[in-house]
Amino acid sequence: MATVDMTNGTGFAENDGKKQFVIEVTLNFATTNQTAADVLQSLNIPADTLVQDCFYEVLTAEGGTLALDIGDGDDPNGYHAAVDANAAGSLIKSAGAYAQQTLGGRLYTAADTIDVIPSANADAGKVRIVAICIDLS
Repeated sequence: MATVDMTNGTGFAENDGKKQFVIEVTLNFATTNQTAADVLQSLNIPADTLVQDCFYEVLTAEGGTLALDIGDGDDPNGYHAAVDANAAGSLIKSAGAYAQQTLGGRLYTAADTIDVIPSANADAGKVRIVAICIDLS
């Protein structure tokens, strides 16, 4: 049996320049009111990007009944369904169809957006959306 050095002499596998990156946005409904069922294009995803996971954090509770779906044009709740935006709390990882533990993430071969869709009018809450991505271009 042969031993083959595949490390390119560095001790690590060769890196072809592909990078992992994080994008995030904070949606402040107190400063930008939203109407029920609006599609809020929240994060721009470049073509040839793998979104490994998408997290949300409710920073300020809405103060009334408000659920948020987080997904994209193909699956409006692909990352999260019916997030309770009236309960401030921890950073919560994806649990939808695109979840890393379910599908391994979501590959975007064309540019797209991660969208947030409120179930009711939103005028007080604040929510942070975070995506962990890999550039595969």
